[in-house]
Amino acid sequence: NMGYVPELTLVVRQWQIPEGQRHAAATLRNLATPEHISTLVTSGVVEVLVGVVTNAKTLLPVLHEVAAVLAVLSRDMEAQSRLLHQLPAVSNMMQLFAHFIRTRQDMKLVFYSLGVIGGISSNGTLRDVVVQNTDIVSQITHYIAPDTPSDLIKVVLWTTDLLYAHPTINGGVKNEMLASVTHLKAHASDHDVIGACDDLLAPS
Repeated sequence: NMGYVPELTLVVRQWQIPEGQRHAAATLRNLATPEHISTLVTSGVVEVLVGVVTNAKTLLPVLHEVAAVLAVLSRDMEAQSRLLHQLPAVSNMMQLFAHFIRTRQDMKLVFYSLGVIGGISSNGTLRDVVVQNTDIVSQITHYIAPDTPSDLIKVVLWTTDLLYAHPTINGGVKNEMLASVTHLKAHASDHDVIGACDDLLAPS
């Protein structure tokens, strides 16, 4: 019931009750279907969730659910427009996601972090924030390998495709990425993965 969204956004802010936060975020995640995304975004859910992610008191189980919701909502143009009005918070969020990607301490968060990064990177200004404020692109390259799980490698390749052509990325990082993609393709059997590799290896 979308009428509960304002109450859910109130609960998801309450870091003092993490279990309540987690349940509220999980409910928002379940509501984040194509027919409801616009309602969630216009209700201010994106701004609230970014605040939860960047709150140092937010616990990992809550971050899992919050990042999962953001991974869906971040592809929406209105959501991206709202993120453009809070670029410092978005930059802080990218720094946190870069940490998860770099340390590999929580692979579920790596997956959802990449989903958010890829989602917002279809917007040029937000892509600038991703690339210029973090080492995300070089860190993502380390996941382009045959032993990376199938669901993760697909989001890695999708996100890489959105980011690697950015003019500020140096040639060394690009060459490393292309070499990793070539190696991955040689060992891949999944047609979606092979197709994504072909897209990245195609002349620009």
